[in-house]
Amino acid sequence: MTSRRLILPLLLASLLSIDVQAQHIPNSRSWYLYLGSQDEVRQYVLEVGKGPTVVVLHGGFGAEHSYLLDPLLPLTNKRKLVFYDQRGSLRSPAGQLEVSLPKMVEDLEALRQQLGEEKLVLLSHSMGGAVAMAYLAKYPDRVRGLVLTGPVLPIPLSDDFKKAPQDPGLLTPAEQVQADALAAQYWQKQGTRLAAVQAKFKAMPAAASTEAARATPGYYRNLTEQWRMQFASVNIYHADRWPGIEGGKAFYSQAVADAVLKDPAALAKQFETFRPALQAFQGPVEVIMGDEDYCDPGGYVWGKVLKTVPRGRLNLLPEASHSYWLDQPRASRAALTAALDRVFAASRGK
Repeated sequence: MTSRRLILPLLLASLLSIDVQAQHIPNSRSWYLYLGSQDEVRQYVLEVGKGPTVVVLHGGFGAEHSYLLDPLLPLTNKRKLVFYDQRGSLRSPAGQLEVSLPKMVEDLEALRQQLGEEKLVLLSHSMGGAVAMAYLAKYPDRVRGLVLTGPVLPIPLSDDFKKAPQDPGLLTPAEQVQADALAAQYWQKQGTRLAAVQAKFKAMPAAASTEAARATPGYYRNLTEQWRMQFASVNIYHADRWPGIEGGKAFYSQAVADAVLKDPAALAKQFETFRPALQAFQGPVEVIMGDEDYCDPGGYVWGKVLKTVPRGRLNLLPEASHSYWLDQPRASRAALTAALDRVFAASRGK
């Protein structure tokens, strides 16, 4: 089992980034949370908006928060969103020995204390859901509610990211076959999407050598656009929207992913705590995802998980993939707004 095989889809999920500085966002402030006995980690925090607090957990491991600004900033008209870069990520540098999922959980607890919140409402994307569920498992009495979007499953990661995770305790053999079939169908469709956008793309003419190709004007622009097509085919149902993808590889740290995944057995044990924590939790658990999300095509496994969660709810967005807001901007905004409204209404006993 290698960390790169495990992290590839999560890496792709987290490279969509927009470099927006805090001073360009109305009603915002940014600051650093010092962590560790020697302040060895300084975690970047960005607060935006006014109202009840929602802490946002970005994907990765190793990505950063800015790719979530576009889809989530419209929610700040009646919420205060707290974004932050998890330790080791872009604005929160840390050595590999300082990076692990348990430490990320403690970072979130330190952030809760600094925010002065008795309980947290957590809104996550992709692998950020693992941080949210790990925090719930460790501090269940400090969570008000969860809104998990495009979330990784609460099951230990599969050796092969193109197959559904294996969990005999949740899925019967027949159900596991169905989950694997849905995953295979997803990756077949991904190949079709990629071929369709590449067919419309004007590639660079062949060069006599690599050196000659690199010296050709426009070569690296072309290379970047091909990468964005690949990204879009995995993360966007409407892959022809690839020109709208911003950012790139500088926003992602493979070293962070490698550090978290360096002990797969220990990580698997943590993931095994997620489903019991969800089942014991009495607060709302809202899952929002596209019906073509590689984390769980069709929401098949999440649907079974949430049947055992007291206040679990699944909202599948049609014709949407992992970056669901690019496929369904209006529907995703409505879904996020409604989910947060339900979470805060529940906390008021309604």
